[in-house]
Amino acid sequence: MKDERGHHANRFKVDENIKNGVKSFIEAIPKIEPHYIRANSRRHYIDGSKAITDLHRDYVAECKSKNVPFANYLMFYRIFTQDYNISFFIPKKDLCEVCEAYKNSTNEEKERLKESYKTHQNEKVLSRIEKENDKKNKDIHVAVYDLQAVFQCPKGDISVFYYKSK
Repeated sequence: MKDERGHHANRFKVDENIKNGVKSFIEAIPKIEPHYIRANSRRHYIDGSKAITDLHRDYVAECKSKNVPFANYLMFYRIFTQDYNISFFIPKKDLCEVCEAYKNSTNEEKERLKESYKTHQNEKVLSRIEKENDKKNKDIHVAVYDLQAVFQCPKGDISVFYYKSK
C-alpha cells in the first residue's frame, strides 16, 4: 500500500488571468537597446533605475486602478525571473545629455537639434585628440576622474542619519 499523505487534488491554483496579467505587464515594460552590448545577446534590458519591487508596486497600482485581481510579489518575481530573460541595464559610462536628447527626439526635433549635435560631435573628436596628445607629452600630467559613483562621507546605515545627511 502506497503512502498517500499530502497527496490531495484540492491544491490552490492561481488563476490564469492573473498570470497572464503579470506577463502582459512585463512584456509592456519598455526595453532598452544597449548598443555597447553584444548584438547577438538574447537578453532584454530594462531601465536600471527600478528594481523588481518597484515594478511589482507599479503592477499592483495598475491592477488596482483597473479593479482586477493581482499577483503577490513572490508570483511576480517567479514569473519575471523564470519566464523572461530580462536584466536591469545600468550604463558603465555616464551618458551624454546632448547625445541622449538627440537620440530620443522626434524627427522634427532632430532637424532643430542637428546643427548643435554636429558641433557637439566635432568637439568630442577634438577633445579626444587633445587628450591623446596630452598623454604623449611627457611634460604634462593628465588625471581623469569618473565621479559617477561618488560616495557620501560620512556614511551610515541608520535611517535617521541617512535622511539627515541628505
